[in-house]
Amino acid sequence: MVIELKAATAKDKDLGQLLGYMGCLSSSERNGGSVVRGILVASSFDSRVVYAAKGLALIKLVKYELLFDFKKI
Repeated sequence: MVIELKAATAKDKDLGQLLGYMGCLSSSERNGGSVVRGILVASSFDSRVVYAAKGLALIKLVKYELLFDFKKI
């Protein structure tokens, strides 16, 4: 499993980076023929990334949200 975390919006290049890491691991002799899956985590995704990921069964997109809660002490 490869997890790529982006601090902001995930773009085409970020999906390409994840795929590159996955390809490297899947061609590794130490992999033993296991299927390599990938997760791209970001606060948002360009529409092109969403459309591209729909055609890639081994890729999942996960959106995160940050919530700050300030309390007076």
